[in-house]
Amino acid sequence: MLNEEHLISIIIPIYNTEQHLQLCLDGILGQTNQNFEILLINDGSTDNSLKICQEYASRDSRILVFSQPNSGVSSARNQGLKYAKGKWVVFIDSDDWISPDFLHLDKEDENGDIIQKSVETHNFKGEVINSKLITKKEIITDKEHIFRHCINQKTNALWNKIISRELIGNLQFDESLRIGEDLIFFLSLIQKTSRYILSPTGIYHYIIHQESIMQTAKKDPVACIRSTLNLVPKIKDSTIEHPRIYKGIIAETIFIQLYRKRKFFSSEERKRIKNIIDEIRWKDLIYIPVRKKIKFLWKKIMWYMK
Repeated sequence: MLNEEHLISIIIPIYNTEQHLQLCLDGILGQTNQNFEILLINDGSTDNSLKICQEYASRDSRILVFSQPNSGVSSARNQGLKYAKGKWVVFIDSDDWISPDFLHLDKEDENGDIIQKSVETHNFKGEVINSKLITKKEIITDKEHIFRHCINQKTNALWNKIISRELIGNLQFDESLRIGEDLIFFLSLIQKTSRYILSPTGIYHYIIHQESIMQTAKKDPVACIRSTLNLVPKIKDSTIEHPRIYKGIIAETIFIQLYRKRKFFSSEERKRIKNIIDEIRWKDLIYIPVRKKIKFLWKKIMWYMK
């Protein structure tokens, strides 16, 4: 019988992932902490994904299946939030999997707002190509430290975190975004966070597939530039009360990504980027280390010289 007081709601958007879905679901069902519900949001799949979802749901009453016309991952996650009953929320991609202890929560975690877990990144062959392992527990309660950690460590992905439903409240994903929806949602969360926990227990296994949205965007630099520039005002709006978070994100991540694709910019896009970086000064970059400040300012000078 589920303990609703400590229930974890796992939200999984699904679109044509029949090849990976069983591994994902088996990883969840094999958890040491069995106090969870799984909300499978079929986002208009045209393969056997829905059939697989229904088969699993027929064997386990904790699995709920919802279907909608293809509307994107943000819409699917919003649908999941609508029906989630748990004290905690976890967002998992249907082509990834989690270690058996990923959902483990100890007494210190119970009062947390966000609990971040380790990540191993795999290529499409299953080989580990990157690891970000948390080796010891750390509880961060200082607001400035939380901001600094999240901006420096680029931890804006949601899938390696257990998040308090109370913290999420009525927050929704921006359904107009194809790229960066995690970032906007996460930035809104961390500004309300007072207890951010790094947990050494549990690993999220993230798979980079050749056909993923992010990989497709990387192959089309013009589309990537357009999507990234459209994201900038969203970042600014979501951090209106903490403008130095916005400036840190631009300097630490966004501008560096754009700089690598500088040869593909139109003259109008160059002007837009100049206007963005013009308003960022050294004194604004309080959440990133000195070496990264120097890197940003050097590339800013190089941009002006083009």
